Amino acid sequence: DAFVLAPQCLENENWDTDIIYKLIVKIINENNIDTNRIYLTGLSSGAWATWNLALAYPDLFAAIVPISSFVDLIPLEGICKIKNLPIQMFHGLLDDVVKVDYAIAVYKELKACNATIKLTIFDDANHDSWTRVYDNKEIYEWMLQQNKIKNIKL
Repeated sequence: DAFVLAPQCLENENWDTDIIYKLIVKIINENNIDTNRIYLTGLSSGAWATWNLALAYPDLFAAIVPISSFVDLIPLEGICKIKNLPIQMFHGLLDDVVKVDYAIAVYKELKACNATIKLTIFDDANHDSWTRVYDNKEIYEWMLQQNKIKNIKL
């Protein structure tokens, strides 16, 4: 069993990571949530929110899966604070909304920190890389294998 929280961003607005964080904490406090197994994923601007939540609260999540992310808006300074967080990134090579170069830049920055990160670039995908990611049970199996206790590197 799992809880799924899927907030929606209002059109023509940006995500407010503090409000999302407060919502997550509220859900944790009101339910029997395993806080060692909280996963974060998002697509497009939701992936931008994924990065920003992970950077703001790096100890909250067991793994993140940003897809077609607006990583150009993410400050790369301090990115190493999420190096212990398992990350799988996905992007379409033909993406005409968000350049794949942004995903590659973040991937390289995190690899330099010795992060556990995987970047998958779909050669034939445009901005919608998320359909094939979310339609594949392997991403869910991978997420469920991640656990904050297991991720701690001394």
